[in-house]
Amino acid sequence: MPTNTSFHDFHKGDNGYTLGEDNARPQRTAIAPVGNPTTRTQFTKFVQRWLYFEVLRAVLGHLHQFDLLHFIRRDTEQNSYITTERLPRYLEDWLDFESSNPAESVARLLQAQLVLDRARRYVFEYCSVSDVHSRPIWPIDDHVALSIMILGETLTSALIKIRRQKHMNIHGWSDNDYSSQGWGYSRLVLQKMRAERWCLKTITMLQGVLRNNTIGLLYALQIPPQEKAEISHLQCTETECKPVAIPSTPGSNIDLQNPEPFHCKECDRRTCKEVQVNSRELNRIIKQGKIPLLRYRHEAGKIDLVEMNASCNKEYVIFSHVWADGYGNKNANAMNKCVLDMFRNLFNDIKSENVIQQSHGRMETPENFWIDTLAIPVETEFDDQRKKAIRKMHDIYTNAKYTIVLDAGLMSVDKGEGYIKPAMSITLSKWMTRLWTLQEAVLSKSLYFNFSDQVYSMDKLEKLFQQEDAPLHSCLAFVSRAYYHGILEKESRRMHGPDSTPEDRITKPAFVANVWKAVQWRRTEHRQHETLALATLLNVDTDSFADSSYIKKKKMIYDGPELQRRMQKLVDLLAARSPCAIPAGIIFVPGPRLEEKGYGWAPRTWLSSKEVEPPDPLALQVKKARLNVPHGLEVWFPGFRLHNLRNKQDLLNDLSEFHFPADRWLSQWYRVIPADEKEPLPHRSRDRSRELAIVAPQLLASNPKEIGLLVAIAREQDGILFVEILHRIYISVEGDAEKIRVWRNDFLAEDFGSLSCGERLSTEQHWCIDGQQDNQPLKSFITNGNGELIKPLSNKNRSFTESFGLRVSNTFHSITKR
Repeated sequence: MPTNTSFHDFHKGDNGYTLGEDNARPQRTAIAPVGNPTTRTQFTKFVQRWLYFEVLRAVLGHLHQFDLLHFIRRDTEQNSYITTERLPRYLEDWLDFESSNPAESVARLLQAQLVLDRARRYVFEYCSVSDVHSRPIWPIDDHVALSIMILGETLTSALIKIRRQKHMNIHGWSDNDYSSQGWGYSRLVLQKMRAERWCLKTITMLQGVLRNNTIGLLYALQIPPQEKAEISHLQCTETECKPVAIPSTPGSNIDLQNPEPFHCKECDRRTCKEVQVNSRELNRIIKQGKIPLLRYRHEAGKIDLVEMNASCNKEYVIFSHVWADGYGNKNANAMNKCVLDMFRNLFNDIKSENVIQQSHGRMETPENFWIDTLAIPVETEFDDQRKKAIRKMHDIYTNAKYTIVLDAGLMSVDKGEGYIKPAMSITLSKWMTRLWTLQEAVLSKSLYFNFSDQVYSMDKLEKLFQQEDAPLHSCLAFVSRAYYHGILEKESRRMHGPDSTPEDRITKPAFVANVWKAVQWRRTEHRQHETLALATLLNVDTDSFADSSYIKKKKMIYDGPELQRRMQKLVDLLAARSPCAIPAGIIFVPGPRLEEKGYGWAPRTWLSSKEVEPPDPLALQVKKARLNVPHGLEVWFPGFRLHNLRNKQDLLNDLSEFHFPADRWLSQWYRVIPADEKEPLPHRSRDRSRELAIVAPQLLASNPKEIGLLVAIAREQDGILFVEILHRIYISVEGDAEKIRVWRNDFLAEDFGSLSCGERLSTEQHWCIDGQQDNQPLKSFITNGNGELIKPLSNKNRSFTESFGLRVSNTFHSITKR
């Protein structure tokens, strides 16, 4: 059992091991060396005592009835096991205690926050794994690691709820966002998912969507993904899904790339006929600048076309679907009769629901509908009309009365009771992983999900959230709500709410940033579709991308350069918005970047499947940006200018980390390490005369690592630093007093080694971020939507910096490995 040592001192040497603040390797004090089986058992006990029992004591120990023995049970053979049976009651007592003793409540809650933050950092870095093949840094038992993660996420969720009820939110102390409540991923859970034949790509995407929450993954295991056919995912990787169909009968052939047209379960396929739209009439309506709506006549088995003018003066429903489920059609604008009958039944289901709510004055559900399979031409001869139809898709989605989601997985399961099960089912659905469906969700006024037993509105589902999120001992409702965040429902409410204005529909940096975060975990089978889908969602001109949806065109090859050209065009269109719609924080996001001069800061794809590191740079909406071709993206961020202290031109060569002070008293030191896994800081073989600098989203005031950019300064003019991105980095305030003492002594002894001095720059330092700079004269221009240079920009006043106290030569200053 744990001793009376406090949580913060437990790891400092009196309990078998010593752990430094930034030391992943435990140091032995009184037991066998790390590495043999005995040591693994002993170290597991040490970690369990500290990060499980001492965390419990530190957070709940002030309660009068608290006893650690309540969290241990013994069987008939006196074997000990952890139990959390009494934890829910303890958490309720915690809330009661804080309500009854408000005088010192702030101090207690802040102390609990400090304990959970430190414990989470150790667990996340040393017990968590990134994928099924990884091993945690600490050699502890996987079951113990899982129990610590579950306890930590439960206590963190409870603390946030208690703080919320106490209306306590101290900036810098009690900030918890959607991404900071998970404690990592258990190798045990990931291995279990893989053993149950989950796709590695799906697992990776789910990890990102659930934001490091292992309780969410555990619950997801109870709702396995639904497959229409027997599918093997043994060939899948973390970055690519490579499903292989296993025929149910010998000799049968299942083509996953070209799925068979969808049929209802009750359908008699021998009599079910395909119903086709009159293509000539369809294209006539589109050519006249109108929008074709559809109305199905069940008795006649025909589809009528209904003309709607550009003002969208008719009510209609949109059906949102996944192509792989068989609702698409490459050869003609047609669908099976049984599917159209299903649409008709869904209309009746929604009508029935609205009849119950007719006291609110709601109108009868319209029977006009729109679905891309039937309303966007597919024949080669109507290519121009196809592009015209695509240009209107943003307005079509925005003005629909309802959107009904058709997903094969959801349609094969009952909705279930309450909030958690249906919400997690939606989160796990294939519909949530596709790029095209995002625009339909975000731009829709009202969403309905079609389960096997009922069609259910998201509004109705969300009314259950607060009730099921109330218990302190459960964070499942919050985790299951990942679907809500993933379809940007708050953005949709802003655009479609009763108080919305035309201003709310303008594409702004905040909206673009949220779209990037929602898109990063989605995918599309055809990479050329990415820019078209994004342009439609962001309401910019789709003319340059409309041909990408015509997948039937012969020998259409979308290679790397073509994809980059399209992404560059999308950047130009966003930059041409007034104000510029590019979020400044996009320079910090992970993934490959564009290669074209002036665009080296921009992501090559938004489908990165990579997490955004804290602090969320895309949440810094007060920061502005503007595109300045060919010089790059102009942004205003704080940072450091690095000065080498050795009169020597060395390369930054395969360095794993470096450190620098930022004041003349040598009291505050910073640590820099690569942010992208398994990549050392780069070998810079270009111009050796360039200085180095660091661009940071915000001024660091705490120890946890934060994202930043290591850049090389190409030149400086009028206070603007023109820089080339070398590497994404983590930068943190060094908290190890012993390390600081050694570095200070080296610095004073002029034994600089890899040490540099950092000159703190203005909080509004003006940067021009490119990735490819040359020495051509500065011409400050911005671009229009076609990438053409237009009006000149006036030079801003030269920014001031806080001097380090030492000025060194402007010749090249680098960092060398010590």
